[in-house]
Amino acid sequence: MTMFEGASPTVGFPSIAGLAWSEDPDRAHVEARKLLEEEGEGLARRISLWLSALDQRDVDSLLSRSMYRSSHHKWCLGGDHHDYVVWLHQYKEPAEFAEAEGFAASTHNHRYGFSSRVVSGGLHTTWFHVVGQDNAEHREFDGGGNAHVELRPAKQTWLREGDVVTLDHHDIHQIDKVAARTCTLLIQGPVRRDFSTVFNPSGGPVKIIDAHETLLSRLTHRLSD
Repeated sequence: MTMFEGASPTVGFPSIAGLAWSEDPDRAHVEARKLLEEEGEGLARRISLWLSALDQRDVDSLLSRSMYRSSHHKWCLGGDHHDYVVWLHQYKEPAEFAEAEGFAASTHNHRYGFSSRVVSGGLHTTWFHVVGQDNAEHREFDGGGNAHVELRPAKQTWLREGDVVTLDHHDIHQIDKVAARTCTLLIQGPVRRDFSTVFNPSGGPVKIIDAHETLLSRLTHRLSD
């Protein structure tokens, strides 16, 4: 059974929605990774056929929730951000991606964990660890934007078509380069904290990226002053 059976941008993905995202998010991530692994060969064509069969209401929902980044397009295929979201990431072509500096091309972590499968093309990725720390989940990295964190590469690998990878919200990583026509299918889990972090690999100051929920709360208070 494919995860796309009975799925649509407006309905969501029943096989993913039924996972224990609230009660046991770690187990839900394990099961979500399994769903990606079990998709088998020909996934790019199945996604193409699924997209082609969407009615206008589903297309409108997909387009309204999708996002543009300097390094890639984030096509929102469905889900509820309180539990899970399914994305199709379409990366820029290699020469254009090489010019990108933010988002996927930066050294960063996330507010959430996710599992991702390479649908086409490939990505060269580096994982980092913080020198002198067991993990990177430390709010003191904020430091008013002036905290300095020393990183060391922990692993580098080419992720190719069919490969699946799972990252926790505090895993520090960077996509160094992409192959032509690279797309990934990503299952994002629930938000685990209200910020993500962009690191300077040469040891410079870090940058805290606050969630929109946090920024909206600040804006509300600012407008009330």
